[in-house]
Amino acid sequence: MRLPKIDKLPAPGWPESTFQAWQALEEKVSRKSTTIGKGGAFQKLVTLIKSCSRRGKELPVEVYQSRPGARALTWLWLQSEAIRNSYLDQESLKALLSAQAERLSRMVVLQLVQLYFREHDHLSIGEKGLTEFLGTILSQQIAEIQSRTSIQGRDIIAVIHRDDWLVGNGGPARLVEKCLEMGLPLDEFVSRLGLDGYMDGRFGEVSRAIYYIDELGKIPVGKKHAVLNELVKDRVAKAPYQGNLRVGHAALKVLIDRTEGEPSELWQDVILMIAGDPRVSGSNRQFAEWWSPLGDDRVNKVRGWLAKEDLKLFLEAVEQYGLESDDESLNNMFPARKQFLQGLFKQGVVRNSRLMLGSKAEFFVRRILDKEMLSSYARMDGPMSDKAVIYLDCGDFHIVEGSHSFKIWLYQERPDPSLANYEKNYYTHSDLTITLPWQYRKDHKKKRYAAITHHPTTWRKKVLEFLVDHDIELEWPSLFGKGEWKSYKNQHGIPIKDARRLRDYEGG
Repeated sequence: MRLPKIDKLPAPGWPESTFQAWQALEEKVSRKSTTIGKGGAFQKLVTLIKSCSRRGKELPVEVYQSRPGARALTWLWLQSEAIRNSYLDQESLKALLSAQAERLSRMVVLQLVQLYFREHDHLSIGEKGLTEFLGTILSQQIAEIQSRTSIQGRDIIAVIHRDDWLVGNGGPARLVEKCLEMGLPLDEFVSRLGLDGYMDGRFGEVSRAIYYIDELGKIPVGKKHAVLNELVKDRVAKAPYQGNLRVGHAALKVLIDRTEGEPSELWQDVILMIAGDPRVSGSNRQFAEWWSPLGDDRVNKVRGWLAKEDLKLFLEAVEQYGLESDDESLNNMFPARKQFLQGLFKQGVVRNSRLMLGSKAEFFVRRILDKEMLSSYARMDGPMSDKAVIYLDCGDFHIVEGSHSFKIWLYQERPDPSLANYEKNYYTHSDLTITLPWQYRKDHKKKRYAAITHHPTTWRKKVLEFLVDHDIELEWPSLFGKGEWKSYKNQHGIPIKDARRLRDYEGG
């Protein structure tokens, strides 16, 4: 029995004694409800089940066959995770039904209802399909109970009998769907259904998580909102949604699809906190779990966003090192290199990237950010410990650019698949300057590459000549700082393809 709550506000003229008497009655009913059906036989069987669990023994037949035993077992499933782990599975539910002649008592069913709403999808962590199996049993048993009475009550038994989709597959998703169809706040809809008191467990948590997806579709793009704080919680992101998808998958789709152009830092961080960096091997567990279900278009879209994040980290490492080391040549050359790389991003040609940081460069970046880095990167050591290197996949050409005296390497084709799929996460100076071009010559015999030294007066000229000679057309002015393009044109003219230069490039 569950007494309705009363509020002082609707009837301020009632004497205080009325509310005190009602409160006392509520407490009395609550105490009684915890002892009904729990006499000596019940307590004896509770003790027996606990003892069997501690000793790792199977339950005796009397637990399943007797009414007190069924009550004791289902009550302990509610009270004890250890008992659930020991004795709750599909086989034990089948045994209970068989021993009870396929007719469970109303109290046993009520306890199973509580178990279903409180634990819900967590029941299936230990055994796949257990939640759905329990829901099927509840639907059948509740229909049987209601068929035996001519008076239809208003308790949870009647609620489920009327809306048996609550214990069917995807119950929380169906609840939210119907709530949105009614245009009601979730709490009000739950109250109208008669589920008050049954939404404090995992069923309610999953329902609210799914409800957040609708809210997510309404908030301003890129903006802060309380729903984002909920979605990054592991228990929310991993809540079941539709089919094999989780709430986190649905949230990722909304966040990615609603973002046009560059994402806000906030939304990008939320995506990475839920799913991790997508620029990893397809066999990676995290990738298979979160990114594979989203499709290649969304994966590539986010990879493109993160390429800019890599560039930001690269430039921060280079600039900070130049300032703190007082490296005059690095500082003088930095603005031109920064403008050139940012110009490529502004034109939208960068599809993917790979950041490599030496231990000292990593230190500078982490100190600047003052937060956990969400972007993945490879590590370098030895002679490369103070350097930062970035690889850019620009579609029709590829760049490996580094700080200090590291050359800018231009390739017509991707020089090494591991640069893009993160199979390799550690690089040496030899890897980048000897092995990489050697492998490229072997794999792409008719494709050219160039290694250009950063001489202040010539490096951009040589880069532009390589690009135009290999039929790459870009918006050249955006690769230069203010006023620099005009000066470049006056000195070198507009880049024009020259077949005679092709034989000067390495790699064929």
